[in-house]
Amino acid sequence: FSPIRGENGQVEGIFNAVIETTEAVIAERRERTLRPLSERLAHARVEADVYATAAEVLGAATQDIPFAHGGRLGEQGGSATLAAAAWPAAARDLNPQGIEPAFWPLAQVLSNGATQPVHDLRTHLQHPVVGVWPEPVESALALLIHSAGDAPSSVLIAALSPRRRLDATYQAFIERVAAYVTNGLTAARAYEEERRRAAALAE
Repeated sequence: FSPIRGENGQVEGIFNAVIETTEAVIAERRERTLRPLSERLAHARVEADVYATAAEVLGAATQDIPFAHGGRLGEQGGSATLAAAAWPAAARDLNPQGIEPAFWPLAQVLSNGATQPVHDLRTHLQHPVVGVWPEPVESALALLIHSAGDAPSSVLIAALSPRRRLDATYQAFIERVAAYVTNGLTAARAYEEERRRAAALAE
C-alpha cells in the first residue's frame, strides 16, 4: 500500500498494487500431484499396484481432477474394463463396471491416438457430479495409456474442473499424468517379465 498525496501534501487516497498469482498457485498445486505420482509409480512392481497408486494419488487431487478412472482395453479396443477409479460417490453413475464406448470416445482416441475431450457430462448422468466445487462437472478428457513399444493397453478418463477452462497448460498436466501411468505400467511389466525369466532359469 502506498499513500496518494494531494497538492497540499495530505494523504487523499491509497494505491494498492496487486500481483496476480493464480497461475503460479495452480502450477505448484499440480506439481504436488505429479511429483508423488511419479515417485510412487517408480516403485510399483505389478500392474494392479500401478492402477491402485494412480487412483490414490489422483483421489487427493480433486481440485484439478474431480474424478478419474482407468480401464484396460478389450482385444478389439471397442470396450474397456475398469481397472481403478478415483471418484466421489455421485460419479459412480459413470458405469462403474466398465467404460462404455457409446459414452466415452474410445474409437476416436484409438483411431488417431490423440487426447479427446468429452462434454455435457450432466446429460449422461442420473445425478450431477460435484466435487470440491459447488458447480457440477461438465467435461473430461480421454487419453490412451501405452506400454513402451506396445499397442495401447488402457484408457484414462480424467474429469476437468468446472472452474478452469481447458487450455494447453491444463491439458499438458493431464497428459503428464497419463505419461507417468504409462511409465509405471512399462516398468511393472518389465519387472514381471524379468521375474518370469528368473523363475524359468531357476527351474
